[in-house]
Amino acid sequence: MNKGESYRLQGKFEEALTNLNKSLEIKPDDADALKNRGETYRMMNKNVESLADLNNALEIYPNDAWALSCRGETYCSMNKYEESLTDLNKSLEIDPNDVFALSYRGITYLRLKKYEESLSDLNKALEFDPNDAFVLMNKGEIYRLQSKYEEALANFNKSLEINPDDADALKYRGETYRMMNKNAESLADLNNALEIYPNDAWALGSRGEAYRLMSKYEESLTDFNKALEIDPNKVFALRCRGNTYYEMEKYEKSLSDLNKALEIDPNDAWTLNKRGETYYKMKKYEESYADFGKALDIDPEYVATNDGYK
Repeated sequence: MNKGESYRLQGKFEEALTNLNKSLEIKPDDADALKNRGETYRMMNKNVESLADLNNALEIYPNDAWALSCRGETYCSMNKYEESLTDLNKSLEIDPNDVFALSYRGITYLRLKKYEESLSDLNKALEFDPNDAFVLMNKGEIYRLQSKYEEALANFNKSLEINPDDADALKYRGETYRMMNKNAESLADLNNALEIYPNDAWALGSRGEAYRLMSKYEESLTDFNKALEIDPNKVFALRCRGNTYYEMEKYEKSLSDLNKALEIDPNDAWTLNKRGETYYKMKKYEESYADFGKALDIDPEYVATNDGYK
């Protein structure tokens, strides 16, 4: 089991599984081997297998803080945020200074858009390890989502000083620059992120929007098309490709994308307003005014902006 854990910590997951499987053939109720194999599966993004092992480990030792933390992170990866919080809360009752549990509870709160709770956990985690690049990146992401761009950049910059090849930190910093209208800096980061992970739909969508803002419509469409091949329901890419077509005066194509975006998110005031503008250009005034009215009903103080990836 120790050899399997050693391989896991080195990122050698197949070798880790081989050793942990052998250990569990000999002793099927070894809680340590079960939780280590569960964590190995989690790191391989095999959440179902991870959950099975961690459940079995916790049946044997229900108060194992480490296993609870790992299962909490697995639930978070599966978008089961309430279950995630239940496990992470219990883990932190047992060990209030568990940096792993603090970090992932912070991330769970981030996914739930509970930004203050998220910041509280991430700040506490950074008290124990001020140079945790992963935590710094997520703290930067909270600030970005709160439109606190200077604070976001400070955290992304520090994270990338520690881990320069972190594709997530690069793409989030690139998106921050884009929201600050610093398109050259945005493109540099997004290009670097996409060199590492060429099929990241989020980064492709962000770069596509950066190109649109620079009036590079063909490059913009190339990125949006690729993003939507990977994730056909990516609302940001749909609405921004629709906006690109609008600016190219291709109104039928614009309408198609905006309609699909609104099927997924019917109450998006920005998309409703843009569809209203598209209908107006097509001289469909009744439909146009209906969309403008609905956008204002949703957000009475609505001002048309394309203000970011949220």
